[in-house]
Amino acid sequence: MSSDVKWLCQNHPKWHKLRGIGMTRNTIDRDGITSQDVRYFIFNFKLDVMTFCHSVRGHWSAESMHWLLDVVYREDHHQTLDKRAAFNLNLIRKMCLYFLKVMVFSKKDLSYRCKQRYISVHLEDYLETEVRKVISLTGYLFKADTKAQKKFDIPLDNR
Repeated sequence: MSSDVKWLCQNHPKWHKLRGIGMTRNTIDRDGITSQDVRYFIFNFKLDVMTFCHSVRGHWSAESMHWLLDVVYREDHHQTLDKRAAFNLNLIRKMCLYFLKVMVFSKKDLSYRCKQRYISVHLEDYLETEVRKVISLTGYLFKADTKAQKKFDIPLDNR
């Protein structure tokens, strides 16, 4: 990481707000095969090394989420024009990914798609166990609303 970027700003006048450049080198070991990936970043605010590292990790975490949404739910192919509907669908997909991540399956290393297929075949088994877990976790949302408690039959005392 370097904040000495005056030479770069002189060569690229549109980058007059540039404050630093950084590089990350990632080593990936998959099935005994090691590969390295080098990425370069530019930024327009002063950073220390730790903040830069946290920013890069946070960015790739978000990219990973978007990649999963595209692979599992083909989100890039959906053409919902209503912004509110697109937002709601995105939120539901993220919740579904979270549920797929935390659900316990008999086989350990299942892909998200295999988990979806498994749930669709054994839907009744999972609805009973997993929905009860979700309701018990989110039961506090309905605490003030007694109508919602009666409507959804949510026991709030058993947390």
